[in-house]
Amino acid sequence: MESNELTKDRQSLILEFLVKGQEFFASGKFQEAINIFDEILKIDQKNTQALNNKGFTLSKLRRNQEAIEIYEKVLSIYSNNVDALNNKAYALTALRRYDEAIGVCNAALRIDPKNTRAFKIKGFSLAKLNQPIGEIETADEILKSDPKNVHALYNKAFGLNKLGKYFESIEICNEILGLIPQDIKALYSKAFALFKVNDFDAAVDIYEEIIEIDPKNLNALNGMELALSRRNNDYVEYEEDEHILNTYSQYDDYYDICMERGYDFNDYEVLQRITEEKMI
Repeated sequence: MESNELTKDRQSLILEFLVKGQEFFASGKFQEAINIFDEILKIDQKNTQALNNKGFTLSKLRRNQEAIEIYEKVLSIYSNNVDALNNKAYALTALRRYDEAIGVCNAALRIDPKNTRAFKIKGFSLAKLNQPIGEIETADEILKSDPKNVHALYNKAFGLNKLGKYFESIEICNEILGLIPQDIKALYSKAFALFKVNDFDAAVDIYEEIIEIDPKNLNALNGMELALSRRNNDYVEYEEDEHILNTYSQYDDYYDICMERGYDFNDYEVLQRITEEKMI
């Protein structure tokens, strides 16, 4: 009887600690959250919720290798823990170990074939490895169950551009803009596609729209200059259309910042905040 009461007390304390740790996490007090999760693990060293929470919090502090070790502990306890697999894959991408991340995502998808987060991380990793066919296929898997998933639509549009399927990419960009008018990522991708099919007038119009949103946007200013020079037949050769390609390097930097800082790269507000801070 006493043993049962003790168990109840421990369960109650663990629940209290979990709530407190999540509150610290939500308020950005990551080290305090880790300390609380460690208190839980002193009571129950195999508590997978505390382990997963600790690992994800370590990622927020950019301690990704430590986070991976925590997720591996979870998986040694419960090999089918999809949250731990996804979290491990996310931490691997932060370390730019994309091939390993894809393998971990595939393991998660064997357990849960419709897991959107696993598809997102896999698609991101394929994009970073410059594998557009896989990037598009992964986006399509997400879109089957969530046809308005903006992140998947971005990846598909970017992948189509990489394959030279510019008109298809423009259609996808228009879908995004129907969901989020004046979305800069979609406008960039659409301008790129229009430029590549020699519709310089339309590309210029898009760049002007971006500049109206962000008058100091250097990439849009450079892109418009290049499109105008092509339209006016006074084009000066730039190596591999460097100004246009800078669009993609900009968003590679955006994703890298998200991974390094533990941000959600599917959060549109994060993109806006990073852009406003002129971090990319």
